[in-house]
Amino acid sequence: MADGISSWADEIENESNNLPPPREEIKGNTKIVTEYSMKGEKKVKTVRTYKIEKKMVPKAIAQRKAWTKFGMSTHDKPGPNPSTTVVSEEIMMQFITNKEEADKEEQPEH
Repeated sequence: MADGISSWADEIENESNNLPPPREEIKGNTKIVTEYSMKGEKKVKTVRTYKIEKKMVPKAIAQRKAWTKFGMSTHDKPGPNPSTTVVSEEIMMQFITNKEEADKEEQPEH
């Protein structure tokens, strides 16, 4: 644009580029994840600390975890990727009973 006036899209794009990339650091059995974000006009630094635990899993699960990823997840890190992994839909169940049968069960027979 002329006269040094930039568009709002360029300004938003420039603001997002000013943030440093997220950083992961592993020290022993602790993983430290540092992320930067904008909250209003302030830059916010978020530091998350995770304890790394190793668990014994059944042999079949260990073999399945060793499989190579395929399709859109070929270059992903280990573990599920929310953009390519779909968890089955939540199913709501409603149990329907016949009122007459329920009433018969409640009343003792003479």
